Amino acid sequence: MKKIVMVCGLVILLILPFAGLLILSNLEQIEYQPSTELEIQEIAYGQAYPVEKMDLRESITVDGKGISAKYIFQDLKQYADPYKIRFIIDAGDYVINGETIGYYNSQPVLSTVTGIVSFINTGDDSYIRYKSTDEVELEITTDSQKAINILSQNNCSLTDEAGNVYTVIKEVKGKNQDSKTYLLQCNNASALEYDQEYEQLQLFTNQIYTQSLVVNQACVYSYPEKQDEYYVRIVDENNVFVEEKMVEVGYKSGNYISITGVKEGTLCDSGYGNLINGRDNLNDE
Repeated sequence: MKKIVMVCGLVILLILPFAGLLILSNLEQIEYQPSTELEIQEIAYGQAYPVEKMDLRESITVDGKGISAKYIFQDLKQYADPYKIRFIIDAGDYVINGETIGYYNSQPVLSTVTGIVSFINTGDDSYIRYKSTDEVELEITTDSQKAINILSQNNCSLTDEAGNVYTVIKEVKGKNQDSKTYLLQCNNASALEYDQEYEQLQLFTNQIYTQSLVVNQACVYSYPEKQDEYYVRIVDENNVFVEEKMVEVGYKSGNYISITGVKEGTLCDSGYGNLINGRDNLNDE
């Protein structure tokens, strides 16, 4: 019996150190085991822009096209029988001064002007009418009520980003049912090219709003189901989402739009609007 007790005692003495190490190891694992609770943070979808104060110049954004400002005429009365002229040009052709445009009794008939052929009249009063490509006006068609209100003002004068001044000559009546068309003359003859398309042309008025609270237009968005409500997505200095806030929007100029409802210095996410709309939803109204 004593022998059995001694053997059991020795076994216990041998096992105790290993048991202690095992318990200690388990305690250390529990102590250094990472927390299973994760903090999820939503970050900005684009660059963050601050709400700031600045002088804002009123502007409109329009599409336009360079068109001829006047007609030029080439007289053909020097030919005894203009019906015998064999023209090698048609309406719409571009010709330059001195170019052969036809033949009369096998002799070349030369253009005396540079322009686009508009009309050829032969008879008692024979002439060729050209559209001038040197004198060009800007034709604007818009359905924006804001742009229409500005362009319809008396003596309306606008300036582009290069400093060129545009003056509204007239409204072209009856050209479009759902929009209005205007002709503008530029003080810089080289600023416009004939038949050139001008997309998203920004024109500034003389109205300046001093020290307006503004933010980059990309930061302001609306939801498809609530197009008359506008929001900004506020983030902190680490681009972490803080809150969404409804704002009131006003006039806009360039990349900026005036807003109320947030404080100066607030950082706003510029990428969320593109995510939910896939486009700029702040067109001129």
